Amino acid sequence: MDSLPKNSLTKFALWTDNRPRWWIGLSVPFAAVMTLITAVTPGLPTREIYKSYFVHMLPRVQTVDFNMLFHMLPATLSNAMAGHHVEEIKNNPSQYGQISQNIQNILDSNHGVFYLLVTHENIKPSDIESGKNKHILYETTNQGLTDVLDKGYIVHSDLILYPQPACSTVNYPDPKSESPEVNKECQAKIQKAVAEGQAKVLGRIHYVKGKTPSFWKIAQNFNKNPFSDDSGYHFIRHYLGFTFISFFLFYWFVRFVLKHTATQYKLNKNELEALRLEKENQVLEEKNQRIEAENRLLRLMEFDQVFRQQIDTIFTAEVGNTLQKLDAEYLSILKRLETDVQNITHDIRKAPLLCSLDAIKNALEKIKQTDSRDEKIDLLCEIITKINRSVQVINQVINNLDEMISLEKKTYKLSNLLNDFERDLPNNVKDIPISFICENCDYCININRWHFRSILKNILYNSCKELIKKKDDLAWQGVSFEPQIKIYCSVIKDKNEAQIVIEDNGGGIPEQYLDKLYQTPERINKSSGKISGNGSMIVFAYLSFHNGRAKPENLKESDDENTRIIGARVTISFPIVECPTECLNEKRCSQLNEGGTHHGSLSSC
Repeated sequence: MDSLPKNSLTKFALWTDNRPRWWIGLSVPFAAVMTLITAVTPGLPTREIYKSYFVHMLPRVQTVDFNMLFHMLPATLSNAMAGHHVEEIKNNPSQYGQISQNIQNILDSNHGVFYLLVTHENIKPSDIESGKNKHILYETTNQGLTDVLDKGYIVHSDLILYPQPACSTVNYPDPKSESPEVNKECQAKIQKAVAEGQAKVLGRIHYVKGKTPSFWKIAQNFNKNPFSDDSGYHFIRHYLGFTFISFFLFYWFVRFVLKHTATQYKLNKNELEALRLEKENQVLEEKNQRIEAENRLLRLMEFDQVFRQQIDTIFTAEVGNTLQKLDAEYLSILKRLETDVQNITHDIRKAPLLCSLDAIKNALEKIKQTDSRDEKIDLLCEIITKINRSVQVINQVINNLDEMISLEKKTYKLSNLLNDFERDLPNNVKDIPISFICENCDYCININRWHFRSILKNILYNSCKELIKKKDDLAWQGVSFEPQIKIYCSVIKDKNEAQIVIEDNGGGIPEQYLDKLYQTPERINKSSGKISGNGSMIVFAYLSFHNGRAKPENLKESDDENTRIIGARVTISFPIVECPTECLNEKRCSQLNEGGTHHGSLSSC
């Protein structure tokens, strides 16, 4: 084997393979020489790298950043100044010290990337660029940008208004644009707001764009101070990185070639011995292969048996459980749709003309049979009144359809929900006086607002129906009766539950319905004229969706001889959730509620 021929490359490869420390000795001087050459060569940032960063990439990034500042900075400063003029804030540090500090923090938040100035609204960019720095009230704190004329130029200035319109007066239409375009629509909007006194002028914000340094300026700065912000040291970093990567690639390439040559020679040297050992081991290998094949076959048979068992026990069970979960979710969605449709049809059938389909026909027959003109007019007025109320009921249902299809739950205060319901009472319950008491309602629940309204509405339908019936019965007996409904809140702290209580002074709930009313998904059919329709089923479904529950009971009064029913009470309970911090400002919430319409005034927490 020693008679194998050796060339110069093979001899050198075998020599280095036996001396691993040689590679360390080679790498140290080579790296030192490359570092020295890199450090002393002036003007290392090549012009192509300079153009790629300063001429192409940086201006595009700046246009995007300026667009963000144009849209957000005036509104941010307006909120921070809280309606106070900038000179008033600057000249009264003892009174507006915190506001002044907030303004400075906003300007410094970009860490000197942009130079921003705040002045009086009458100060124009030309006043600042001509050297009148005394007009600058606030500026970005950064030593590298303190001189406006040397470091940049003002690209735009905006008025700071209170409140600030939600638009930008200028905008870069394209990342390659050299100057912003004017948004005439926004400027006209701002001028109109200022002229009509809708917005108060607080000051002016100026945006300064840094000048692009020349290639030779970067090279000179590097020679003066290699690690300053203006030296282009990031170019040097990339150059050094490229140099060392090239060195290590070359280093490992040479080492790979030499290592491969030495290894190949050793393989050739051992080839004859390997052939001899191969013949000796061939019989043993065949025997081992046969034994291994038999063992593999046994393992495969065992694996197949275990795999079949796992398929039967795990996969089949998982598929079954998944199908059951999907089936339950589909049933839940269908139940929700069914309940919403029943609620809509239930509300529409509460319209006076839809309660009885023969109402108009019977009224017309009465008009034909009546000879008195005054009686005919009265009957016509009664029909028109019912038509008007029916239209209002249908209109309320249509207005609530957008909230009905929403599956989203939000967090509301009970007091806000009850106040909103009181402002927009359903037409079918307006004939009965209803008292809302919100003294103990400062708790939050998580619910769909339309579902909450449907729960109260259906309970009040039943109460009003009983009160009207009782009033009519007593009127035939010549007894005066004043129907009344009271709604108030209570809380059970140990159960963390908020409750809404609805009480009336009607004839009460029949005993056979007390354990079913609002507590079962089954429809309570009409029986003895007390309860009818789908209202109970709808209330139960919506309570189930929001982890709520209802408890109906009769109000009783006892004397020495007997006990009589004086009304009914229904208590609905919901889990209490934590009120978010943005809804703790009651003044702001009340302003939102008072400023909107009936269907948009309630703000969720």
